[in-house]
Amino acid sequence: MSSIITPLRDPLVFLSQVICSVFNDVFAMTSGLPMAAVNFFIGTLKMVLRRAGNTWEAAGGMSKLMATCHIVVIVLIASGSYGYLQYRSRQGCPVKVGNGPRQNSPKTLTPQKPAHGTAV
Repeated sequence: MSSIITPLRDPLVFLSQVICSVFNDVFAMTSGLPMAAVNFFIGTLKMVLRRAGNTWEAAGGMSKLMATCHIVVIVLIASGSYGYLQYRSRQGCPVKVGNGPRQNSPKTLTPQKPAHGTAV
């Protein structure tokens, strides 16, 4: 009896496996497409964030370099100014600080009255 049931059972098992495989593939395709879209969006977002982070890191490196260069320039200007003031004081020239009156400044001009009969 089992020899009669086995040939009938094998095609039914085969058809059920084919139907399950088709539904499994359809489900995998329909769930794979949204997952691919989500992964594409997440990958694009990660790429943009990584690019922004690398740009920020490069800008930070440049700002450190520029700050260092600016500090060096400021130190050079300050030391040059100090050296110049020391040189001038050793030469016997007075060093003035501020906007005091100068000895050789031109006198302020007072406005003159227009000549008689001329239009202003």
